[in-house]
Amino acid sequence: MAARDKVIQTAKELVKKVGWSDQMLVSAATQNGYSPAMGRALFPNGPIEIAELLMKEWEDQLSVDVKLEELENKQLDEQVFYVLQKRLSYEIPYLPNWEQAMKLGLLPPNVSTVYNRLFSTMNTVWDMVGDKSEGNTWYYKRFIVGQIFVATETFMVRDASSNFEGTWDFLHQQIENKTFEDATETLGLYSTYGNLGYKFLANYFKS
Repeated sequence: MAARDKVIQTAKELVKKVGWSDQMLVSAATQNGYSPAMGRALFPNGPIEIAELLMKEWEDQLSVDVKLEELENKQLDEQVFYVLQKRLSYEIPYLPNWEQAMKLGLLPPNVSTVYNRLFSTMNTVWDMVGDKSEGNTWYYKRFIVGQIFVATETFMVRDASSNFEGTWDFLHQQIENKTFEDATETLGLYSTYGNLGYKFLANYFKS
């Protein structure tokens, strides 16, 4: 196994205990017999690289874990809920420290990469439920589900309810309050989601 892969595997376990910091990368490197400098050199963008790798792994895992027959005979809202719940559940072993990763994603150098990864995941969600939309509606659906996902994820990192029941109730409410077919606001969604969403999260995590 290559040095970077070894450090990645160690880092993915360390962040659950010590959080998302440069020191975590140093520890992951030294635990594999490498120098502290190696930990920084392997991940020039810092611990956000580990978060991005996890997000990509979780997106791939959805295609393995969600079976077509599990979505059959469900209404669209139920299908979206099922897939988003599955994706969010992958983060549970990383709580409460995943909030730190979300804060790193809000830093200006990281926003575009995290945003693109999130958009890719939302595209996967719609592919899994068999979406065939085109044009503005295609973009609209992915932005709307992205908003639902981020709002629920933000709620979840501070949810103290049993088995995250509060989070799943919140997710239900978010889906019920949205429509997936109205594309009239598509042109304004990038600004709303990218700018106002960014400001909301930044202010939320200050509390």
